[in-house]
Amino acid sequence: MPNEPKQEKTAKIKITVRHCKAARGLLDWTAADLAKRSGVAVNTIHRWENHVHAPREATRDAIQKAFEDEGIEFSNGKEPGVKLRLKDNPPS
Repeated sequence: MPNEPKQEKTAKIKITVRHCKAARGLLDWTAADLAKRSGVAVNTIHRWENHVHAPREATRDAIQKAFEDEGIEFSNGKEPGVKLRLKDNPPS
């Protein structure tokens, strides 16, 4: 309809600690699993998840890519979330 507001285009999603923990849970990954797949040190992941420090943008991007490569989709805004898109032949 012409009078309905258009959906705003959003910038790239900046994942949060909650996104990271939820995505690891959906994939049943340990911090070590995420470290191996993202190339980020496991200590860096632990420090972020324990709110000791925030990662650099490049680190956050590497973590996000590792999750997205496995089918994770992130959302932000008023209803932030994480969902897993199953691949064609998920393991039994």
